[in-house]
Amino acid sequence: MSSDIIIFPEARYHLVGIGGMGMAPLALFLKQAGCVISGEDDNFHPRVHKLLISNGIEISRKPDHTSLRGIVFSNAIPSAHPALQSGLSREVPCIRRGEFLARLCRQFKTLVVAGSHGKTTTCGLIIHILRRSGFSCNYIMGGLFACADEDPACFDSDSDWLVVEVDESDGSISEFEPEGTLLVNVDWDHPDYYSKWSNVLNVFNALVGRTREFLLYNKACRNSCDLDFSQSPGRVYSFGTEADYQLAGFENRRLQVGGNFRDWSMEVSFEEWFNAENAVAALAASHLLNCNFGEEVLQTFNGIWRRQEILYQGDGFRVMEDYGHHPTEIRNLLEAVGQKKGPLMVVFQPHRYSRTLQFNRQFADSLKLADCLVILEVYGAGEAPIAGGTGLDLFNMCACLFSSQALFYCQNGDSVLRRLKALDPDKGVLLFLGAGDIQSAAESYAHHLRVADRGLGLSAVRRPLSVLT
Repeated sequence: MSSDIIIFPEARYHLVGIGGMGMAPLALFLKQAGCVISGEDDNFHPRVHKLLISNGIEISRKPDHTSLRGIVFSNAIPSAHPALQSGLSREVPCIRRGEFLARLCRQFKTLVVAGSHGKTTTCGLIIHILRRSGFSCNYIMGGLFACADEDPACFDSDSDWLVVEVDESDGSISEFEPEGTLLVNVDWDHPDYYSKWSNVLNVFNALVGRTREFLLYNKACRNSCDLDFSQSPGRVYSFGTEADYQLAGFENRRLQVGGNFRDWSMEVSFEEWFNAENAVAALAASHLLNCNFGEEVLQTFNGIWRRQEILYQGDGFRVMEDYGHHPTEIRNLLEAVGQKKGPLMVVFQPHRYSRTLQFNRQFADSLKLADCLVILEVYGAGEAPIAGGTGLDLFNMCACLFSSQALFYCQNGDSVLRRLKALDPDKGVLLFLGAGDIQSAAESYAHHLRVADRGLGLSAVRRPLSVLT
């Protein structure tokens, strides 16, 4: 596949794993750019399926290979998948999503949003700021906005800039050569690919060295500060407290900024400190793109799907869902949620056996912030089970360390629902947490509560936590 010409009108691509959070926005972008897109997936969420169909993207397992320019596949797709084998037998180029995205970026001036935690929210914040301010740009997210009316990708023929979310999970980050890079933070999140912490530092250091115009890093992140910024050919700026782009204060949804910003305060739609940090990063990136934004720009940010999202709101009881699947993310979230009144019950599904094995103790240390904990078996994402890295192993670790905590283990979503119905929580917060298929259990339990509450006047909402009082 040519590395310099990827999108043009009527070019045909078939995307395998198109229902994934990285693949669906890419499909939408290519479709808007004039390509003919088809795709397949074994497990569509209804919202994602509707998004694709409503944008004229064909869902089919039998594409016309004679006219295909390429097959793009997600990391969850094994090499033995029939679609890949069929394409290769017909000499149709097959390429991983990350590699395809890197080649696509070469046609634009690119701002890469990278790092270990908070990429999707920060990328969404940047897009919201730019669009709200009338700044023309292309963008491809790695997730969906909470509001279904907001597209996760946009092709704009009038703009040279592309804002794109990039992860380091499969090494394809090494192919990106952006004009600008925003490093939200740096952590060890993919032990299946990076066997040593030094390998993680190396890949981010290499990105620093390939960033041509400007780079932003999190001064509050110790790992980010360990990077070698002297090798960057562009300007280097920090964000956070006591940084170039300063987070000067945050209270009662009022964000104060300073440093390279003029000293001002703005009202925002969220209440978590980690989202305040994400917002300052997004504002700094937008400033470096020469976007002129006003003080009201973050008042209407509605959040990201499956990030601090409320599925049900009752009298003194709230059911939430979040995508967090790393110990650092979990600790930050539980500290924020735990500030609410009432007990905190967490249903957690680990994501990948390799991650669960590597961070078994760290997961337990973060999850101890819950008053009641239900651990679901690992969502393997294509990995085979690893001894010491199962959900039961994590349950045993928690049981050894925190004997006073109410603790349960469930093999699957059905057993989670039975356990929750038996416990029948009605106060505080029930949080479903994880990046696997725990979403189905969360939605099923919220539906169960809504059915039980019919006629009682209790509210059922589907909005981000941060926009609620």
